Amino acid sequence: MALELSQRKWKLGFSDGKKMRFRDIAARVLEQLQEEIGMAKQKFHLSGCVRIACFYEAGHDGFWLHRHLLRCVIDNVVVDSSSIEVNKRKRRLKTDRVDSRKLLQMLTRNAANLTGLKNVLEIFRKFKYAQFTLCEFF
Repeated sequence: MALELSQRKWKLGFSDGKKMRFRDIAARVLEQLQEEIGMAKQKFHLSGCVRIACFYEAGHDGFWLHRHLLRCVIDNVVVDSSSIEVNKRKRRLKTDRVDSRKLLQMLTRNAANLTGLKNVLEIFRKFKYAQFTLCEFF
């Protein structure tokens, strides 16, 4: 799963390694995020206990979403936006859909070996939920 986060809406990208699925949801509506994850599992004919890996770019939403995803048992990686591959020879269209597709492709390429992510992406920071204190939520 790849997330492209913006002020008003989030673009979600899902893949089973063969097919891709993209959906838009209202920003910061976690119930809708959970519903879309469930629908993607159905669409790709995956069991309820399948492991989910997620990428999103570090940005204005901070790490509250990262902590939420970890609590939902989703392997999440926050990526430094400057490390996303760009073809320097072509003009690059900059849209949320293009960014979410690129993140999803990079995640799919590295799904077999999550420790190999550093070869493709600069991981912004990988947090454990236990590292946070209650004051960071305010």
